[in-house]
Amino acid sequence: MNFSIAVPLTHLFLAMLAAFGLPIDIKDCKMDWEGYTTTISKTVEGDTATVSFTTDQGTTKYLFKGSKVSLSQMVEGADGKQQEATGSYDLKKEFGIDDPKQLANAAEAILRANGTSVTLRLERGEHELSVTETNGNSPGVFGYTDKKFPPAKFKWK
Repeated sequence: MNFSIAVPLTHLFLAMLAAFGLPIDIKDCKMDWEGYTTTISKTVEGDTATVSFTTDQGTTKYLFKGSKVSLSQMVEGADGKQQEATGSYDLKKEFGIDDPKQLANAAEAILRANGTSVTLRLERGEHELSVTETNGNSPGVFGYTDKKFPPAKFKWK
């Protein structure tokens, strides 16, 4: 039996930012977002970036190749056994992003979806990246109903 998974678009954006907005060689990377800490690992081979987000609820792996993303996560099946669930996204369709590699040095990201847009400021330090919403309609882009994009901070060694 095949299992499908989907992630909130905010998580997809944060994984995209980890894949393309952080340096290639990061160690001990953590992201603080909405009061939660996520451990992040990243590998890059050729034009493919793999990012894993690990929380106390498990690990989600994102495989980025250009604007295409596939993801996987281990889930418990009805029989109690662990099985892999998979899903896929297109960053162009979800956010209007053709070339996510532009995030490597960008000071802002403009995401477009459903006839709306949101602008997010990317502030970089030597071993950190902070993301905050500056304007736009994040509920329209990310699909939630009542708030701005919560600030996120990535830190690594």
